[in-house]
Amino acid sequence: MDKATVGICIPAYNFPQKLKRLLSSIAIQSYTDYAIYVSDDSTSDECQDVISQYPELRIIYHRNDHRVGPTCNTNNALKLAYDARVAFIKVMHTDDYFLNKDCLGAFVELLNNNPNAIIAFSSTMEFNDSESKERAISATQIGGIINDWRNIFLGNYIGAPSATIIRNKSIYMYDELKWYVDIEWYMSHLSIRPSLTYTNTPLVGIDTGDGRVTNECLADPYLIMRESYKVLKKHPEMNKPEYYSKVLGDVGLYIDSIFRERVRSKKRHFVYGTGEKAHNCLVYCEENDISIDGIIVSDGQKKRDEFDGYKIVELSKAIDDEIPDTIFIVAVNERNKICIQEECNKYHLNYCFFDLW
Repeated sequence: MDKATVGICIPAYNFPQKLKRLLSSIAIQSYTDYAIYVSDDSTSDECQDVISQYPELRIIYHRNDHRVGPTCNTNNALKLAYDARVAFIKVMHTDDYFLNKDCLGAFVELLNNNPNAIIAFSSTMEFNDSESKERAISATQIGGIINDWRNIFLGNYIGAPSATIIRNKSIYMYDELKWYVDIEWYMSHLSIRPSLTYTNTPLVGIDTGDGRVTNECLADPYLIMRESYKVLKKHPEMNKPEYYSKVLGDVGLYIDSIFRERVRSKKRHFVYGTGEKAHNCLVYCEENDISIDGIIVSDGQKKRDEFDGYKIVELSKAIDDEIPDTIFIVAVNERNKICIQEECNKYHLNYCFFDLW
């Protein structure tokens, strides 16, 4: 078998009808110097059955003997292509597809016309059951990553791997990642050759339905926080204040999710404190529809009757009036934090710290 120029790498996992749509979009491509490398992580034989319906396609198929997950499954498909020494890597997820017969050729032309570029990518059409829309990168975003490739860490302006074609450097995806896996893969290539090219013509359709790994990650802020730190640790060239700020932002998302979960699990809420953090806490609660029943201060610390329009009550009075399902949101500075925590523990109060600012 002659060596193909393009290796189309497909990590398959169930959804046989979507795989069929993808293979059908490949079969009509006017550019034909490609081979297809499929790693199948499915729980049934349905995807394998679909592949058997395309004998005209040059498909190298691998079935995992046990479930390995999306990143390792993609790496298995990449290994097949790397071993074949193809020139260009074209990852296509099974729920994505080429929009017309000339799309693969357009991807190849992007790299051929830009010999210094290691990555080429396109606009996409994103769709789900209810709508479709074009996703295009702005001039500011493309300028940001062209001027400094590290800025891809601040936002995945390139998009899903299906929107890319990459020169073969035998780089695998970081198998400890799910959310940042695409970004880190791009970063690993760009750190070798910091050059890319782009077309604003949509070349692939991207399925953004509920089954995608993206939606699973968005529901897990702790995973996002942990992974951003791993990426920064793996890439010492990311030693720049704005990248550390991005990690801190992911930490904030995680804290925010915990804060919301805890305060919304209770019926009454009091803010403990009257300083700047208490003000920020009240603003946050108002913006997020979290009702506040009043302000708590330590005994002997009540200097006025109201704070930001909320009635101030001393702690002992609040305890006397406390009903079940009350939570105290502690919004004080670090100096007072330990003392307030000890007070809350002393009276067996439900509390959480407001640490968003």
